[in-house]
Amino acid sequence: MRVASAIELSGEQRTKLLKLVQSQTASVRLVRRCAIVLLAHDGYDNITIADMLDTGRIQVARWRERFVAAGLAAIEKDLPRGGRPIDSAKEAQIVQMTTQSKPEAATHWSTRSLAKVVGVSDTMVHRVWRKNGLKPHLVRGFKVSRDPKFAQKLEDIIAVLRGNLSPRGAVIKPSAATPALMVHTGRAVVFENIEDFHARIDDENLDIEENCIMVLKNCGPKGYPGMAEVGNMPLPPKILRKGITDMVRISDARMSGTAYGTVVLHVVPEAAIGGPLALVQNGDIIELDVPKRLLHLHVSDEELAKRQTLWKAPEPPLSSGYWKLYIDHVLQADEGLDLDFLVGKRGSFVPRDNH
Repeated sequence: MRVASAIELSGEQRTKLLKLVQSQTASVRLVRRCAIVLLAHDGYDNITIADMLDTGRIQVARWRERFVAAGLAAIEKDLPRGGRPIDSAKEAQIVQMTTQSKPEAATHWSTRSLAKVVGVSDTMVHRVWRKNGLKPHLVRGFKVSRDPKFAQKLEDIIAVLRGNLSPRGAVIKPSAATPALMVHTGRAVVFENIEDFHARIDDENLDIEENCIMVLKNCGPKGYPGMAEVGNMPLPPKILRKGITDMVRISDARMSGTAYGTVVLHVVPEAAIGGPLALVQNGDIIELDVPKRLLHLHVSDEELAKRQTLWKAPEPPLSSGYWKLYIDHVLQADEGLDLDFLVGKRGSFVPRDNH
């Protein structure tokens, strides 16, 4: 079997290729092509490169040859493919049928069905569609449900709440909430973390009534850490014995998609970084108004500023290793909970396996 010789690169060429591979804006295809050239320069054969980059050997050979023939310019953009010239009459017929007719028992033409009618290959139909920007499989319209309660059901799926308690948002699932609690004002009963909650929730002396609002802090991305599914806090036994099965609950945590209750989640910024949730104290009055998308803490700005100066960040459970790395770099819920140094890095070239 013939093995292609290594590609020779100048220092300037190698630098440009490395920059493209590490670029946050370069397309995945261009990054892969640059990676092929760099690996070929390192002496890897086509089969090995194909395995490393999870692509085809023929693709590797093609881009390797194009770079050797014309340099970086040859891989920066797709070169026109070969093939038979498109007959203008057939092209017009394909365009006309694609845009002005439909096949029997189907909503749109496929390359195969149209090719059979016109008498050309599937590839020819595809080339005509691409040349003329035709995408018959895409439906540009939107059919609205005839269900008279459709709009209400759509709004009931999820609601984003804002206010001085959640400046960057919090979420609630109205369809899982108690309708009578969707507009509610109550006294806050605060749990500083999940351990505090577990230690006190079963206490018969806990100062709580069914119209109170349970507040759980430090269960967000950094605080827990990991934003655990603990937002749907169990109710105190003494409340359950009254036949009460739901109360308003607020936290920077998550809950399972199958859970239910009037539960406000994902409060941003979270308590662990000094968000307003961290400043809530027992006895504060909180207002929830889902129709108005409002979550408001009835405490003056002056008092909140005073509390902010006295607030101290909680000690992380671990001060080294991956936990510290995660806590230091994880983003907030409204930013996607990614690690900040990974944003825009998806698809980055991996040069070789680690063993």
